[in-house]
Amino acid sequence: MLLKDLKPGTHAIGFAVFKGVEPLPFDVVLGESIDKMGSRFILARISGGPMDTPLEKIGAISGMSGSPIFINCTDLEGCIKNGTLVGALSYRIGSFIEGGMNCLLTPAEYMLGSRFGGYVVASQLSSRMSNKINIEDKEFVSLMLLPKIDSLAAQGQSGDKCGNSVKGELKPGSMVTVFLAKGSINYGGSGTVVWIDGSEVYIFGHPFLGTGMVNYPFVHVAVADTIQTPSGAYKLPGCSLDTEGTMLVDGAFEVAGVIGKTTSTIPLKVELHLND
Repeated sequence: MLLKDLKPGTHAIGFAVFKGVEPLPFDVVLGESIDKMGSRFILARISGGPMDTPLEKIGAISGMSGSPIFINCTDLEGCIKNGTLVGALSYRIGSFIEGGMNCLLTPAEYMLGSRFGGYVVASQLSSRMSNKINIEDKEFVSLMLLPKIDSLAAQGQSGDKCGNSVKGELKPGSMVTVFLAKGSINYGGSGTVVWIDGSEVYIFGHPFLGTGMVNYPFVHVAVADTIQTPSGAYKLPGCSLDTEGTMLVDGAFEVAGVIGKTTSTIPLKVELHLND
């Protein structure tokens, strides 16, 4: 969908994995477009979903960055084949926003129109790109799931291979982890696939670090569970499936790469010394 064709009030549908590997639907109502950071976003209200607490009461969940939003379809297969891709869920507005717009979408034309060209803009943003946007006293927070340093040990083994009983195909709405470091403890960012075009894959709907041309390994992951707390909700990345590849562009509106292409990493030995 092109921004010029946006009709506020239109009902849409989004997809994300909340547990396991299969993307499940949630409800979306499209709002107005809004200017920020030299680009435009689409205000939206998400609701429903498969969890005990619906999305309209807890807000968008960390790890939902990239959740594809469609119109003119009712299920994922139909949306992929015949639906119209509106964009990617990319930012949330605070916590517990009820009764109004509660998130931002990155327009699909910004993500897919660049065709890996977003690095030109991203190189100007560099790593100074903030993961928060303030709009009229409302704080918009990136939905990428990036673990805190003190939680690394707890989820360091989340990248272990899934057993034979866990099967799944990488598709829009699937969960992926992009690695900055792999080893005894894995470190990276997790989010959702927006679109797959042949072997090309687009995720997140916002920059990872915004550093342009990159070589970051990624893997399709299961969601161990979605945790809901009084301060918000977040996904727990689980085991990894067979599909992997390399992210080549950390662009202004997307992270994009190639499925099946592997990248080599630099081996390092790290020693951690505590106190004396």
